[in-house]
Amino acid sequence: MAKGIKTESAKLGYDLLLIDAQDNTAKQISDTEDALTKGPKFLLLTGVDKGTAQLIDMAKKKGILRSP
Repeated sequence: MAKGIKTESAKLGYDLLLIDAQDNTAKQISDTEDALTKGPKFLLLTGVDKGTAQLIDMAKKKGILRSP
């Protein structure tokens, strides 16, 4: 799946930062904090257990999160 996302992003001219937290909530939170400092226009999260709510709050504070 990651390869497909990278390929399609490149075709559309987007720079992609893809992070794999390896099912580690603390790593995903840390990686998301780092990604948010880069000012992304879009953030796609696949949350790891209980850390998802914190990730959503972080994105909201940066004005990135939009409900589907």
